[in-house]
This record gives sequence, C-alpha cells and structure tokens, in this order.
Amino acid sequence: MRHQHSLTMRHQHSLTMRHQHSLTMRHQHSLTMRHQHSLTRRHQHSLTMRHQHSLTRRYQHSRTMRHQQSLTMRHHTAST
Repeated sequence: MRHQHSLTMRHQHSLTMRHQHSLTMRHQHSLTMRHQHSLTRRHQHSLTMRHQHSLTRRYQHSRTMRHQQSLTMRHHTAST
C-alpha cells in the first residue's frame, strides 16, 4: 500500500508539474508576443511620426529659405 501510494503521488506530481509548466510557458509566450507586438507597433509609429515631422520641417525650411533668397535677389536687382 505504501509503495503504491508513493508511486501514485509521484506520478500525479510529475503530471501536474508538467501541465503547469506547459500552461505557464504558453501563457508567458502569448503575453510576451502580444506585448512585443504592441511595443514594436507603438515604437514604429512614434519613429515614423517623428521622422515625417522632421522631414516636413526641413522641407518647409529649405523652401522658405529659397523663397526668401529669390525675393531678396529680385529686390536687389530691381533696386539697382
């Protein structure tokens, strides 16, 4: 009886442990994946937004500078 009991206990224990482990692993994996995905998406979005913003600013700036220069040049040639 004692022998049978210890065997059953050990068997149940190993089963439970294995089951818990696989469940935990799967759960952690899905959580990590989901978290990484959302983080990556958010990071990419902020990066893209920032990049677009800086590009637009730079483009507008160069256009404004060129426009001012051409205006100044025209004004300069007209005044002489």
